[in-house]
Amino acid sequence: MSGWRTRLAQRSRRERLGLATAAVAVLFALAYALLWQPLDLARQGLASRVPIWEATVAQMRLQAAEISELQAQTRHRDNLDAAALVARARAAGLSLSVAPGEPLAPERLSFHVSSAPFPLLLSFLEGLRIEQGWQITQLRLARVPPQFIHADVVLERP
Repeated sequence: MSGWRTRLAQRSRRERLGLATAAVAVLFALAYALLWQPLDLARQGLASRVPIWEATVAQMRLQAAEISELQAQTRHRDNLDAAALVARARAAGLSLSVAPGEPLAPERLSFHVSSAPFPLLLSFLEGLRIEQGWQITQLRLARVPPQFIHADVVLERP
């Protein structure tokens, strides 16, 4: 240890200043090569991935909204019972009755509509199909003058 100090002390002030400047330059070069450059390359790599991650997050948010909507639809359609069906039909302007002995299964609905305009019945059934996924499996119609029908309807879920 004292050997390099002795040699350094023997040098002129100008040489010592030059050696110190060279040592500082070497330290900066090492810091750049070993620290700055790898960190900068990693930062650039991460920055190039940010748009991909943002697009993925946006797609996931859309999918989460879709899932929530589908879950809400499933909860809504699973809660349809006889009273709700009759109330919905009355709100639409239909006189609907469910047979007293006819249990409502989660995948099957059977009911009778008396004296209803055909377009009104069709829009009611279409609403059940779109909003809750019911499909008409049986439909018996009887015309009642002047422009009304009686209908026996059986709906099922696919």
